[in-house]
Amino acid sequence: MTTLVDSGYEVLGDHVKTTPRGFSADHPRIDLLRQKEVMVILPFGAADWIADERVLTHVRTCWRSVTPLVQWMHANIPPLESGATRS
Repeated sequence: MTTLVDSGYEVLGDHVKTTPRGFSADHPRIDLLRQKEVMVILPFGAADWIADERVLTHVRTCWRSVTPLVQWMHANIPPLESGATRS
């Protein structure tokens, strides 16, 4: 996550203030584990490439750069049981 933030991404989403059960308060990813929802965005502003064929290259690059986060989430967040919701 630090790498994404250092690259200009913003991490948004609701989070809890307590330490999730089963994890220590000094876990290296405790901030991420406290997130109830995660949105990672990279503001482009009015980039000169946004309206031409270069947009595909930029979007692909951004998509690939968040792959480690998605992989970490798949490895560390258990799936919901059928019909359940996260609170």
